[in-house]
Amino acid sequence: MDQYEVLKNTHKVGHPISGIVTGHKIYNHAPGFISCDIQMQTESVFKSILPYHNLFDNYDFTTFDESLIPASGVSIEMVIMNYVDGTLYLSASPNDITPTRIAGFVEFYEIVESLNEGTVITGKVAKVVPFGVFVKLPQGICGLIDIGYPTAEECEKLPYDNSAWPQAGDIITCKILGFRFHEKQIALNWLSDSSYASSKNGL
Repeated sequence: MDQYEVLKNTHKVGHPISGIVTGHKIYNHAPGFISCDIQMQTESVFKSILPYHNLFDNYDFTTFDESLIPASGVSIEMVIMNYVDGTLYLSASPNDITPTRIAGFVEFYEIVESLNEGTVITGKVAKVVPFGVFVKLPQGICGLIDIGYPTAEECEKLPYDNSAWPQAGDIITCKILGFRFHEKQIALNWLSDSSYASSKNGL
């Protein structure tokens, strides 16, 4: 299945999932750095992995300790972090599984369910940075017009000259390109006055 669709509809980032340890595999993360994939049995039909470093906050890869690997049969409360090539990646770090952090992701997904890719939306520019424009949306969340994100031909990229970009405080019209689940952001395409008028007129 497509990564985006899985994380949007099936296994949502930051949402709780529990599992039982079934084994582990130790490997060299990089020369001199050892890590481990902890194999989990979960409710998912996908292979589920809890990376060793996701047991801790601010993990230092030089401090691997095999004795801290949970034993087979141990039950662990986790959250979903990612889905890549048929594998679900999980986290049990104390920061990731706090009720407050989980609630933030749940709230974001509730907003996502009320929106659709391609929807035209109005927001207020909150901040302009070298890589793009942050936009505060009516739903109370942040959108980002990324200088390098649009790849489709019909998407208007930000002008090369950033002095022509919308500025903080401007009310602008955008199109929703997609959702960035890990950052709890909405990916936006700026519809400048000319491009928006053309799109409304079918040009």
